[in-house]
Amino acid sequence: SGIRLLLPNGRHRMIRGMSSNGRLALMAAFFAPLLAFPLENQDKVKSFHVPIKRSFGRKKKAKTLEDQPGVYTTIDMKDYRTISYKGVVKIGDPPREFEVVFDTGSADLWVFSAHSRAKEMEYLHTYNSEASSSYDELNEGFEIMYALGNCSGVAFRETVKLGNIVVEKMKMGAATKFSKNFDNENDHSDGILGLAYKKAAAMKSSNIVQKMKSEGLIDTASFSFILGGDPSKQGYDGSRLMIGPPDYSLAIDNKITHVPILDGCQGMWCIDIDAVLINGVDHGLCTTGCTGVPDTGTSMIVVPLVLWPRFAMILTKDASCSIDSLGILCHDTPQGLPVFSFVLGNTIFNLEPKQYIVADGVLGFMPSKLNTWILGDTFLKNVYTVFHMDNYTVGFAHTNSTGYWSPSMNVSRFQLFLLYLSVAFVSVGLLTAMYTPCKQYFTRQVPSRNWNRGPYSYQQANLAVASPRPRFDTGIVRERID
Repeated sequence: SGIRLLLPNGRHRMIRGMSSNGRLALMAAFFAPLLAFPLENQDKVKSFHVPIKRSFGRKKKAKTLEDQPGVYTTIDMKDYRTISYKGVVKIGDPPREFEVVFDTGSADLWVFSAHSRAKEMEYLHTYNSEASSSYDELNEGFEIMYALGNCSGVAFRETVKLGNIVVEKMKMGAATKFSKNFDNENDHSDGILGLAYKKAAAMKSSNIVQKMKSEGLIDTASFSFILGGDPSKQGYDGSRLMIGPPDYSLAIDNKITHVPILDGCQGMWCIDIDAVLINGVDHGLCTTGCTGVPDTGTSMIVVPLVLWPRFAMILTKDASCSIDSLGILCHDTPQGLPVFSFVLGNTIFNLEPKQYIVADGVLGFMPSKLNTWILGDTFLKNVYTVFHMDNYTVGFAHTNSTGYWSPSMNVSRFQLFLLYLSVAFVSVGLLTAMYTPCKQYFTRQVPSRNWNRGPYSYQQANLAVASPRPRFDTGIVRERID
């Protein structure tokens, strides 16, 4: 999990009445209550760098997943103003519903225990082992230390249902103690369902997708996310978690860029970032190599602290913004703000200003002491993301299925070529068929009338079929900054 942006009711009214420093301080208090990136992995990720390769002609692609059957199960997700996404998992027998964060930034499954202060909070659901016949005691505890928060409790095995797939004897935890940032009433969840690898798990257990694969419930240990929605609203809006091979119909031109996971990241989804662009210009932010973690449990794009001052200055040089160690607050958004881009697997993924403004002038970027970028929901809600556990890759695709691109037909280039060709053949055929009758009609002799046989003018319409897609540049311009 990562930084979850919490926006209480009345938030916009409160922000407008404060000074810039006060607004940024409030942003820090409410927008970053939870960095659930396990501390035991942070130092290992921080110190891991590899030289980048910029061979933009090469494509990396998963080898076997295209031929697999379709998605095994789909779980609808509720979003809170596009800064927090949660879905339902059923636990126990009889099953009880819990609303959890599906989190690619951690690997453990836990919910609040009925024997904790969460029992007093009406908006939270709690787990009671005495009410479940499938509870399997383990006589062991767990403790997870996050960068901003922690939780601890009792580990056990239980029956868990995700979508339409039932997993028995799934190792999980019931939190009896937890920090205050986990129980925000305005944007609450009943726990976290981690989706990183076993090596990152505090309870030393496989995540639920790996468990499904090991028990023969699914053939391919992969899952994908479509996130989106209206930043001013909350609820179900088409965001979903899909267990199974990728759905290529969600990718524009059926193209998914697959980026391999890096070694040495202790079970996290670490990938190489080729470059970070601002208005299509490479300012050298990744000259010595950048790593990133696509994290559905983090609201914002998290920038390494060592890069933060320079990054924030370049991003806001033409806009009226306040920069702080907490984040960026702009006054006349989106005026003067540039296009921000990640280059992943030799493919450029752009974010327009409206896509990275999270609320009332607050930009979806914040610094962290980690030496790695975190690709949080500010980025992930604009792409289709596929996590392949079997072949250790993360796939990214431009998509028109998020809340930021209007739904339209998904036309591949070959299909578009055939469509143009068909229109051309039909047009030529019609003109050919009309030529002889028209010529005879306008050149015929009529004795009783004096026809004005001026040239006949045809107004030809230009036909075009467009598939709306995010704008992205075709190349990189490098600019030296001394």
